[in-house]
Amino acid sequence: MEAVDGHIHAGSFAENRGHWTQPQGTKLWVGSSRDGPPAVALIDGVWQDDNFQVHQRRGVDQLATAEGLPVFYPGTLRLPKSGQWRLTITIGQDQGCFVVVA
Repeated sequence: MEAVDGHIHAGSFAENRGHWTQPQGTKLWVGSSRDGPPAVALIDGVWQDDNFQVHQRRGVDQLATAEGLPVFYPGTLRLPKSGQWRLTITIGQDQGCFVVVA
């Protein structure tokens, strides 16, 4: 299931339930619907109590395309603790926020 916040799109969230804390992490793609030159994608995760964080950077060299879809950044993300996480995704001037339970 895809989620959207402003120009930021991310997914798949429904399919990732139960997989966030696995050693290999789980697939998470992010993208922006804004037209413009490619920009770095930053993913910042903050655990429910704000005392544990993860950070990930996906460079413009990681952009992918698929027929019928906007450009996106594929990859995996591992959340090292169970509980509620706030994922903030920044691509260029756009930012989106999503809450997941690991």
